[in-house]
Amino acid sequence: MAALGAQGVLAMPSVPAAVEQFLALIGHPANLRSLYGVLPLTETARREIAAAAADMFVRAYGTR
Repeated sequence: MAALGAQGVLAMPSVPAAVEQFLALIGHPANLRSLYGVLPLTETARREIAAAAADMFVRAYGTR
């Protein structure tokens, strides 16, 4: 992410905080859907979670 910030693709005031936020955007929905690891997540569910996290992250920090 730091490289994307340096290239001007992302504008993050704090790279470590942005990384934590991205991981939370992925981890929290995955934990909820899997009942904190009790149920397996399907490949489709994992892809949906990742896509939604990336979309929100880019909307928050993207420069384009």
